[in-house]
This record gives sequence, structure tokens and C-alpha cells, in this order.
Amino acid sequence: MAGRPRKNPEFPPPPPETLGERLKAERMRLGLTQEELARQIQVALSALQNYEQDRSSIKTPVLERMRKAKIDVDYVVYGRDVDPAEPLDAALWERVKAWDAANPNDADGKPLNEYFRYQRITLFYRWLREENGSEAEMEERLSQLKGAKAA
Repeated sequence: MAGRPRKNPEFPPPPPETLGERLKAERMRLGLTQEELARQIQVALSALQNYEQDRSSIKTPVLERMRKAKIDVDYVVYGRDVDPAEPLDAALWERVKAWDAANPNDADGKPLNEYFRYQRITLFYRWLREENGSEAEMEERLSQLKGAKAA
């Protein structure tokens, strides 16, 4: 008999593959309804539903509000558990955000979308936290990031 395979309770379901699936998994992990999370992150219920169904991208300010609501934003964005860079170095994070605000375009002058910019500043922040590179290395990394193209 052909058709969809049945779910086998002996095998765990595969990990969430899309940003929307991971966001829903995080919401469920926290025991929140869509309405509760939408209220906490100050978006319309329909916006949250669109995020969870991968119909719209999440802007950086919303990602920051999600982080404050205890959503594991790194997991939602990157799709894997990452070592947290806790405690957050607030001064360094603000420095990286200021650098991003001054460099919103790719090497061709094309504006980068919010999702790509959030990934870029998160990766840069982690690199600075983990590598503790010299000033010359930091400048080299900055020039590499300035030259990044939007995906």
C-alpha cells in the first residue's frame, strides 16, 4: 500500500530545518502561545505566524526583542546550537552594531537586508570575543566584512 509513511514513535522527529520551524520550536520550548510571544516581541499575531511559516523575514529589532524574550536567536537564525558568548559584552556589542550602522552596504554599494546584517554583526561579535585578535587582524576582518555581498 503506497502513501505517506507513518510516524514511527521509536525514532525522534528530525530537527527543525527552517528558520520558521526553529522559531516555533523555541516558542514551544518556552511554553508560549503565538499570541503571548507576539505580545512579548511587540509584533502583530499575523507577523509571528508569517515568521513561523517562513513567509517573511525577521528584522534585526525584532530579533533583539526575541533575545530579550529568552528566545535562542542564534539557534533560530543559524539552525544549530552554538556556544553562547555569555556573559554578553555590552560595550563590544554596541561597538559592532555601530560599525554595522556605518557600513550598511555590500562592496558594490547594494544595501544589505536585515537578516544578512544581523548574521554579519553576530558573526563579527563572536569573532572578536573568541579570537581576541590584534588591531591589524580586526581591521582585516572589518575590510572582509565590508566586502561581503548580500545573499
